[in-house]
Amino acid sequence: SLCDVERYLASREYLRGAASATMRYDSDPGVLPTFNAVGIPLPAPATWGNRYTVDLGYDLVRSYNSDLTLCYSLYDTENYHAHHVDVTNNDLYLLYQHRGYWRDTPTYAGMRVDYEHMAVGGESFLTTPIIHPYVTFLHNDRDSSILYAEYANHDYHGQGAAVGTPLDLDSQLTRLGATARRRLGSDRNTMVTLGYQYQTNNCIGSDYDYTGHCILGSVIWDLP
Repeated sequence: SLCDVERYLASREYLRGAASATMRYDSDPGVLPTFNAVGIPLPAPATWGNRYTVDLGYDLVRSYNSDLTLCYSLYDTENYHAHHVDVTNNDLYLLYQHRGYWRDTPTYAGMRVDYEHMAVGGESFLTTPIIHPYVTFLHNDRDSSILYAEYANHDYHGQGAAVGTPLDLDSQLTRLGATARRRLGSDRNTMVTLGYQYQTNNCIGSDYDYTGHCILGSVIWDLP
């Protein structure tokens, strides 16, 4: 198994990427996909459109137990009859990962630092620096657990008279979470996860402050 892992690490391409282009029907394109307490709904008719995604990664530094990767992601929508709510999101980030041990338990620890910029209808809408540390513990062949955190600073553009008022959307979002995972079956092809996430949004506009508690669960079955 160790030889297989070493061969994989040695043969992995320094530059990796993927892209997709799809056609979609959007029944409500005025609702924006933000992680803040509230989006800014704009009136827009139901419309067909296109969605494009691009993901690229290049290993800047690679050693036996760690690597540093520069990544770029693009999310873009093109609505045929509602171009004023087209969304373009550019995300440039650094990802550091380290493989090691904690009290004889294999671990994968890392840090991701993002800078996102979102435009709506061709106009600058939101910039968000994000810091996201995490650590994964591999307890045995079947059980693992993940601890993670996230800090994001949302800076909304073009708010006009709302700046500095209770309606100001600029905010600082913090998340803390833990997830347990277990593989089932003789082939270990089914994974069950259960987790908890705490999040708080401290907004300049007090109308949008919130605290959230989330219970997360999933079942993933790899078909033969």
